[in-house]
Amino acid sequence: MTVKRLHCFLAIGLASALSATASAQNAVGSGITPPADQSTPQAANGRWFGDAERGWFWYEDPADAAEDPDPVAVMPAVGVLPADPIAELEALQAHVERAKALAVLHPTEAHIRQWMELNAAVQRRATLFADMTQRVVWSTPSLDQSLVRPHSPEGLKAWTAARTESRTAALRDIAQTYGLFFVFSSDCPYCIQIAPFLKRFARTYDFKLIPISIDGGTLPEFPDARYEPSIKARLGVDVTPAIFLVDPGAGHIQPIAYGVISLSELESRIVRLFKMTPGQMTYSVYDTGARTP
Repeated sequence: MTVKRLHCFLAIGLASALSATASAQNAVGSGITPPADQSTPQAANGRWFGDAERGWFWYEDPADAAEDPDPVAVMPAVGVLPADPIAELEALQAHVERAKALAVLHPTEAHIRQWMELNAAVQRRATLFADMTQRVVWSTPSLDQSLVRPHSPEGLKAWTAARTESRTAALRDIAQTYGLFFVFSSDCPYCIQIAPFLKRFARTYDFKLIPISIDGGTLPEFPDARYEPSIKARLGVDVTPAIFLVDPGAGHIQPIAYGVISLSELESRIVRLFKMTPGQMTYSVYDTGARTP
């Protein structure tokens, strides 16, 4: 490099430095703080001291925190089938409990309103569910339990009369095939108590009743009772009184009751055994078909 060119570069660099110094001095003289490097502690301190008045004497509200989502808005729309309805129901229940817990622990107006709105939304869904269930029952006779046993006083009165008539007919029909064994002991207080009621039952429905004594004694209602001590072992009688339904033609013996039993319960057991299918808890007056046990 020639001496002339070197002198030229030095002159340009010196001019640039003088220009920068003059700009800084002008800025200080005019009260303007030059921008500092934001990445160094010195720069941060300079920024603090340069803005001391704002930092010490001015209060600024903090930025608004993100608001909680509307509890009603996060509930899925009615009619939209979720991928997992059980998980969604559990999540909804947890959401309600969480909102309630928040309202109890921190009973602010916002928290209580949030829980009440969510609870109201859940109640509306429950009301919708109950109403739709009732509408389905109305239009589906097989689901309507009022056809089995009415709920209204007028319907219940008619049902009771029809049920009594139907049960009487069913028991008399059964009595055409089956008779009764009454196994007792003359010193059994329960046998003495049930004997008059059982005799009246047999007379009402035309059952042939055979009283059998296992100890050789008799009862006032059955002075001509048979004495068959072997019947105890043959029928496996361990408790008296014992009542059996017997079909002499088929040789079928069906235990009905052990111990004291009311007439209404005896009627109910025989009807359920011979006129109702397993699992049918209520006798329907619309179904009078008999079945073979």
